[in-house]
Amino acid sequence: MYIGGYPRPFKYYRANTLGEALDLLREIGEEGKVIAGGQSLMPMMRLRMSFLDKLIDIYRINELRYINVRDQLVQIGALTTHQEIAMSVDIAKAMPTLTRAAWTIADLQVRNRGTIGGSLAHADPAANYLPPLMTMDAELLLASREGRRKIKLIDFVVDSYTTNIKPNELVIEVDIPIKYNAFGYSILKRGGNAFPIVIAAVAGRISNGVIEELRLSIGGISSHPLLIEMNELKGASVKEVENKLQSIIESSIDESIREARLLGDRHASEKYRIKAAKSYSLEAMKSALGGS
Repeated sequence: MYIGGYPRPFKYYRANTLGEALDLLREIGEEGKVIAGGQSLMPMMRLRMSFLDKLIDIYRINELRYINVRDQLVQIGALTTHQEIAMSVDIAKAMPTLTRAAWTIADLQVRNRGTIGGSLAHADPAANYLPPLMTMDAELLLASREGRRKIKLIDFVVDSYTTNIKPNELVIEVDIPIKYNAFGYSILKRGGNAFPIVIAAVAGRISNGVIEELRLSIGGISSHPLLIEMNELKGASVKEVENKLQSIIESSIDESIREARLLGDRHASEKYRIKAAKSYSLEAMKSALGGS
């Protein structure tokens, strides 16, 4: 019987160290679910859209809460909150699209509690972080009692709410190389704390007005965020592509969605999302080209 607002009974575990968390994951395996900030899982549990028997709370593992910048690499602990990312001066300087993504997540309460690791592990197709991190070639560091491994974010996210993480693994770090100097980010939301309908992010390298590399990623329109390598723009000057940018973006998106499983609901139809994706991608691209 459904009881509104109350999750089904479950057994609760709290890990205070990474070692404790990995031991619990090895012991419980597929029977358990990990919770960090709980900003996605708790509402689903209250609505009984998510059922579990055992819950592992890792929010108090302070060793997974940090932002380090070293050797042209930004390292972010999995339990770093959205607000901490939004307020980081180092991140704002190195990769402003990640700062913008953090600032546009829901509201202050969610940003103060939600974590980057939790967001990526949840793999919502409209998650704010996915497009900018994919354009910047981010990797995730996963840990288990058997060892650690790295995986590209583009390979980690398989489908809506589905990832390549194993039952005994935990996301412990996000690694983002500092190798781009052109960035753009554009987002369509209905209401300040609503989930995005479309997110477009751009990252690339531009030297002396010549495009060396440009990558476009779009979230919210398909079950897996699109990542588009804008190869046709390599070697062209920014001035050369200004007049034909719209047609290039539209054709690139049309090509990319041919085999994608498109999203549509009462908030926005498939057709609306695609049209918005083209418009917001153009805005993000212009921002990247103009600010380089």
